[in-house]
Amino acid sequence: MLICPKCKNLLIKSNNQFVCSNKHTFDIAKKGYVNLMLANQKNSLNPGDNEIMINARKLFLEKDYYKPLSEELNKIVIKNISNTNNEIVVLDAGCGEGYYTNNLAKVENLNAKIFGVDISKVAIHKAVKNNKIQYVVSSVNSLPIGSKSVDFITNVFAPFNTTEFERVLKDDGLVIVVCAGSEHLKELKNVLYEKVINLEEKDFVNYMLNKFKIVDKLNLKYTIQISNKEDLQNLFKMTPYFYTSSNVQKDKLESVNELNITCSFTIFVLKKLINKKTS
Repeated sequence: MLICPKCKNLLIKSNNQFVCSNKHTFDIAKKGYVNLMLANQKNSLNPGDNEIMINARKLFLEKDYYKPLSEELNKIVIKNISNTNNEIVVLDAGCGEGYYTNNLAKVENLNAKIFGVDISKVAIHKAVKNNKIQYVVSSVNSLPIGSKSVDFITNVFAPFNTTEFERVLKDDGLVIVVCAGSEHLKELKNVLYEKVINLEEKDFVNYMLNKFKIVDKLNLKYTIQISNKEDLQNLFKMTPYFYTSSNVQKDKLESVNELNITCSFTIFVLKKLINKKTS
């Protein structure tokens, strides 16, 4: 399933390496992931989310505050599996620390080969928990995955690339995109900002409609109770608000010990548009 980032030939696993027919070799880390990110593909020394955001997100998600979302994603995959005994291929594009990826791998009797790809080496290192998933350091803008080889792509609050998603997806495959709903974390924003403008929910997938069509759309909303300051701060640090808030605004949240927060997600299920040749 993996292809060489240099020559695009198939990579074969051999001992502790992946090797292509042109002898390009990539070592498998002790934890089991492989780094297929070329130096000329990086826009910085350590691309992707920084360590503060990664650590905060890992600690927060491990408390299962977003478990209903994870379970909904698993349901969508299971629901759309055709009646076949063949192994399916799932790609979590922008998998981060692997919370949703690892939960999918726990689904009983799921005959699937699962790949998790993220540009952050730090995130991938934290994601690896077992050998059921092949984790890869790479960019979604240049996926080291064979063309038309993937049944499902999951894309949860992550960067996207319509060209690459279309390339690696089978003709009958699906992309599952998760975006923030209009009320997501509204109570957190109310603490930080004096005036919060809640915009109407936007169609976050307009950018994909030239290559994909929406076949389903789901809204998931529930309330969580955060009863300790550590979890509240981790939630804050895993959002863009942490990097755009002033010290005064951060101090406001620091004084809060507990908060009931709305979790609001919009889930789009997309199918690839197939161009039929006319005679």
